[in-house]
Amino acid sequence: MKKVFLAALLAVFTSTAFAQLITGKSTGYVQEEKWGWNTFSFEYIATNFSTKIDGTVNGIYVSAEDSYTTSGFGFTYMRAISLTRNHKVPLYLEPGIGMEFYIGGDKSSNLKMLTAKIPLNFIYDIAIPNTSIHIDPYFGLRFRGNIIGTADRYYTTKYGTRKDEVDVFKKSDMGGSDYAFSHFQVGWQIGCKFRFSKFYLQLGWGTDFNNISKYTSTSQFQTAIGVAF
Repeated sequence: MKKVFLAALLAVFTSTAFAQLITGKSTGYVQEEKWGWNTFSFEYIATNFSTKIDGTVNGIYVSAEDSYTTSGFGFTYMRAISLTRNHKVPLYLEPGIGMEFYIGGDKSSNLKMLTAKIPLNFIYDIAIPNTSIHIDPYFGLRFRGNIIGTADRYYTTKYGTRKDEVDVFKKSDMGGSDYAFSHFQVGWQIGCKFRFSKFYLQLGWGTDFNNISKYTSTSQFQTAIGVAF
């Protein structure tokens, strides 16, 4: 947990120093943007599911590690709101709402999951003087509600390969509460947005405070393209 807070603080101080280095005393952004702006984006999301067991499970000591990555897409609407009255400090709060769908797995299973999300970021807006380019580093929290999730599991028998579909949130399907997925997760994220007039690009990475199941943690790499208005 301490590493998370240190990383967040480092991001703030680095962004502030970089902003002052580039812009100096000049604000560089137009009057309309001082109050805030909206964005709508389409995203590519790579989610890593990492499982690590090192302890006693059902009376048996188990030590095992496994991971797989799913590919997904999503869309998000966000609103940047100025946090300062005089706008001399271009610091913004950016709440939003969005949806994600991802699919993928390993040789023995294939996961499909639909998730709703509420991101909440702090942004330091760095305007490049005499251009319409803005560099917006951010860090914040993300709240995710995992709505629907199924996994196709493949078994090899003497009659060939067999496929069963399981509900990843059901304890009976997953072999107990330790392996069933959670419907709710809270995490943190960090990244940067690059605005070019009405268009923008985004790169970001995040992970969760609470595991999606007892032994499985998740992290995400995200790229996005969208419009600012």
